[in-house]
Amino acid sequence: MRHVAKAICLRAWDYSETSQILALLTRESGVVRVIAKGIKRPKSKSGGMVDLLAEGNMVYSQKNVSSLGTLVEFRESISRAALRRQGKSLAAGIYAVELAGEMLAEHDPHPDVYDLLSGTLRRLEGEACPVQAVLAWYQWRLLRFVGLLGGLTHCCACEEDVSHFAHHAGVFFSSRLGGLLCDGCEADEAEKHHVAPVALGAIASLLANEQGQRASLGETQAGQVNRLLHYHIVHQLGKALRSARYVLPREQI
Repeated sequence: MRHVAKAICLRAWDYSETSQILALLTRESGVVRVIAKGIKRPKSKSGGMVDLLAEGNMVYSQKNVSSLGTLVEFRESISRAALRRQGKSLAAGIYAVELAGEMLAEHDPHPDVYDLLSGTLRRLEGEACPVQAVLAWYQWRLLRFVGLLGGLTHCCACEEDVSHFAHHAGVFFSSRLGGLLCDGCEADEAEKHHVAPVALGAIASLLANEQGQRASLGETQAGQVNRLLHYHIVHQLGKALRSARYVLPREQI
């Protein structure tokens, strides 16, 4: 069966001298893997090699969801050329696509994640982009969309309002529970990560932004919440992302 889809390239690797295997996030069908036969030839009928981060429209055929598809055509609409010239932003973009590829199962449609990733890559292309803040919002929303992040407004054990212990030093986050633990409940949970007060401020800003309120996220706040979200991602995946070392401060990895 032939399919037409909007797609972002999450990963590309060589299959032969002239062909590639591609993992792409499509808006309509989620993550799909296809073989691009002869795509590296100078006069490839499919439109030429597909680069990591490229976004465009593709046509592919696939017998069933368990089989490797075949790329018929990929027409790039957004090349991300500006992004590739910015070191920190490029590293964040590579991290963003790797995270999407790891978090989503194949053929599980998440149009909201597609739109989030596309918008994140677009923001990272901007001059003087606040990379850590953009990355914090991306990780936060992605975890929300895949159902791996709770409300973070109350202790997930005793349900005390976060605002009541916002300035406490003994607040923790449990990846297993997907939420915060107050200093009175954290002793009962072996798996936990300490949350600094500045990170709680960042969480408040992210919650406000979710509700349509304008709330700024400073570099220190963004770095702290990225440390927390990275901890959660590693715990959920059982491994660190390869690109994390290039985008997260060393003490966060």
